[in-house]
Amino acid sequence: ISSTPQAWIGASVVLVLCALGQLVLLDRLDDVELLVPTVAMAGPVAFVNRLPRAAALIAVLGAVVTLGVGDYPMLVGGMIGLMLVCGSAAYHLRAPYSLAMAAPFAVNAVSPLGGEDAGPLSFLMLVLVAAALGFGGLLRSRQRVEAKLGASVEAHQATLRERELLEERAHIARELHDVVAHHISSIAVQAETARLTTPGLSELGAERVAAIGDSARDALDEMRRMLGVMRAPDRGANLAPQPGLGQLTALTDEHRALGGDVRLTVRGAVREAPETLELVAYRVVQEALTNARRHAPGAPV
Repeated sequence: ISSTPQAWIGASVVLVLCALGQLVLLDRLDDVELLVPTVAMAGPVAFVNRLPRAAALIAVLGAVVTLGVGDYPMLVGGMIGLMLVCGSAAYHLRAPYSLAMAAPFAVNAVSPLGGEDAGPLSFLMLVLVAAALGFGGLLRSRQRVEAKLGASVEAHQATLRERELLEERAHIARELHDVVAHHISSIAVQAETARLTTPGLSELGAERVAAIGDSARDALDEMRRMLGVMRAPDRGANLAPQPGLGQLTALTDEHRALGGDVRLTVRGAVREAPETLELVAYRVVQEALTNARRHAPGAPV
């Protein structure tokens, strides 16, 4: 079934020549009622893979005409061609087409189209055609099962690749956490040490140094929370909620504690927004305040 078109054309030519040779041996080459249907049974082998419906129709009609001849011989080339066409058509087409192709041969086995009593030849043709149709349908079912199995294997491999990617991302996140957490912890410790050990430190300076330590500890807590979500996404519901617009006041107070001049104005009724939108807005304000402290310290925001 998966052979090249040239192979099917060659098989069709060989089968036609075989049937003609058998007619010559039987001295019935001039019997048009037998010659044309026989060629019609073997010829469609050449294009059955490209046009299965047309090939099946021509071959079955040729067989029906042959069966209508009262005294017909069993031509090997024609029968093999009919079986190849039926099997290939059953492979390419759905089950109703196979039943339609088998119906004339079932009728012929019960009531021969030639007007004679049912004989062994009628049952033999039914068995051969049914076997070809069944074999083609079996190959079709097997291909579908193999396709589903291949899709399952590909999905499993994709899942494995995604899992490896997630594990690699978690590993990178742990490494980043270890590096950044070390430096932020150092900042927090130094800020706390400076507040307690620096002689003559003013009250405002002590507050700002303490605020630096608090910011460092808050950053550590947020990093741990994010790393926990990456390690166990299904436990995200048990962690602290994401910051939103409700935490803007605390964010501005922190900026003010670090020596910044900031004013937050709210107009209209406060309404709840989607969690993702509030998180984006909070991050935008947070980044803006960070840039203000970095590039324009002391400027009003």
